Amino acid sequence: MEENQQQCPVRHIWEPQQGQVQQQASTGSECPVRNTWDTSSLYHTNGQFQHPPISQTNGQARCPMGYFSISASSGAPASSSDGAPKCPFASLSLGSSTDRRAPPEQLRLTILGHVTNDINIFVGKETRAQGGGVLFSGVAASNLGMNVEVVTKCSAEDKPVFQKIFAPSGTKVQFLPSQETTCCENNYPKPNSDERVQRFHAVGAPFTVDDLKHIESTIVHINPLSYGEFPDELIPKIKELNPSVQYLVADAQGFIRHIDMQNGGKISHKDWAAKEQYLKYFDLFKVDDKEATVLTGEKDMKRAMQILHEKGAKMVLGTYNAGVLLFDGNIFYQASFGPWKVEGRTGRGDTVTASFLAAAGLSGGPWKRNVALEFAARVTTTKMQYPGPYRRPTASL
Repeated sequence: MEENQQQCPVRHIWEPQQGQVQQQASTGSECPVRNTWDTSSLYHTNGQFQHPPISQTNGQARCPMGYFSISASSGAPASSSDGAPKCPFASLSLGSSTDRRAPPEQLRLTILGHVTNDINIFVGKETRAQGGGVLFSGVAASNLGMNVEVVTKCSAEDKPVFQKIFAPSGTKVQFLPSQETTCCENNYPKPNSDERVQRFHAVGAPFTVDDLKHIESTIVHINPLSYGEFPDELIPKIKELNPSVQYLVADAQGFIRHIDMQNGGKISHKDWAAKEQYLKYFDLFKVDDKEATVLTGEKDMKRAMQILHEKGAKMVLGTYNAGVLLFDGNIFYQASFGPWKVEGRTGRGDTVTASFLAAAGLSGGPWKRNVALEFAARVTTTKMQYPGPYRRPTASL
């Protein structure tokens, strides 16, 4: 091993002669493959190492952390680009060795919601950028290897701008007509704080039932910015109209955030009156700590998440200043964010959801929820170091 090689923190080595991973008990075992290992590049699950989600680049699938190339035609591991030993990790799943779901680039995800023209004010400094939950979640999921389609609405004038932003990630986008593009102002008066003052300058056209036809994805993520953008009665229509949809995800902000365009685009947060009617349709429901309180009246986030599960959501994903929680109806899982910058704060929740879906795979069967949650926290921490959506890394997370 060369002097600049780093030790493998997961304390395993590969025995090329046997073509398998052998457990190494001693602390600080060296990694024989010529890259730094860490828990964001290879996962240890039930005694097995398994590949993380893989990305598609120029027709060739590859590990997004830059470790091993994978044959796009066969899915078989190939030699790493620097001549290191072949990758011995045959499984492309994040679950147990008996859980053989498809790798995430073969899972199809459709995300519904508005893109936005954002005015971001960070401690008095104004910048302008394109945003919206579908942009942050769509680009992140694509860069983590999922096959993503965004269905959104914006003006004809703004369409080329958004096309240019989505294109590098390979995200497919269906632009539906709207007279206006939603425009949101995000004001962060303090550094590294969850305090945010928002108002809207314009609101795009709402979705209709005709917009939901011909979805071919396994997973659909409803990610609106405000109440009325995605009308409540459309929620059950997604699975009714599209037999391929197995898993339905939603973000709470689109059901509790109300915009008063007659009052300068002022935002208010109100309980979702129809939540007990519609939460039952969601396999995963995403909230932040403030949204959870609005929906339940409960300031303790864990208790609020339990209430949302009791009212119908099968799993609840929750974010707060320091990290992310998951409640599956029985167990709470928790992972922490690392240090982050206020200019990277916009899009935090969208990135959590996208990276959690990419890591989990979500095509059925057992899977390691704690691993998926830790992966989501790590990816989101990386994204919060800069403005804009999550970028495909050139080194390990």
